[in-house]
Amino acid sequence: MNKKPGGAVSWRLKLSWSVVAGVQQRAVARGLARRAAATPEAISIDETAFARRHEYVTVISSEDRVLHVGDGRQQSVLEDWYREQDASTLSGLRTVAMDMWAPYIRATRAFVPDADHKIAFDRFHVAQHLSHAVDQVRRSEHKALQAAGDGSLKRTRYLWLQSPKQMSRRRKDELQELLVLMADRVEDWRLKRCRRALTVPS
Repeated sequence: MNKKPGGAVSWRLKLSWSVVAGVQQRAVARGLARRAAATPEAISIDETAFARRHEYVTVISSEDRVLHVGDGRQQSVLEDWYREQDASTLSGLRTVAMDMWAPYIRATRAFVPDADHKIAFDRFHVAQHLSHAVDQVRRSEHKALQAAGDGSLKRTRYLWLQSPKQMSRRRKDELQELLVLMADRVEDWRLKRCRRALTVPS
């Protein structure tokens, strides 16, 4: 089998490898031309680990197109890509989807006009932060109740964190009883503790 680039394809199609290489070059050129011509209204920024999770790359995409892959996940990696874009491209962005990685947030705020109204955090990380906030509040409330001789929240960690969709009827009833019991503390939960825990990284 031909070991040159495109050799496997040329062997299967019975074409010379130079012909296959020409087709590939023209296809890449057309793709790059389309990519350059299209101005995205929404982009997604993500970090991807490889080499046993010791190395990272920053991937910027729009719909089904990869726009850029940068080495590392530092703030400067995303800033370098933003600098290469026209001001009209950045101002035309309607949504910048990302996780809650602070360097990406800082870079986007520095380059994208009205960034705080355009950044959209992905659902997985929002849910992760919410679960962490709920558990922090549970720990704090459990400590305060225990000091007063009330063990109502003992061994209830997973009851608070489990999705109601996955609960049995018995577990739902148990959670409802706790919510009634803790009704006078729920507002404090909502307005103080969870708000601090969910503060957007700066």
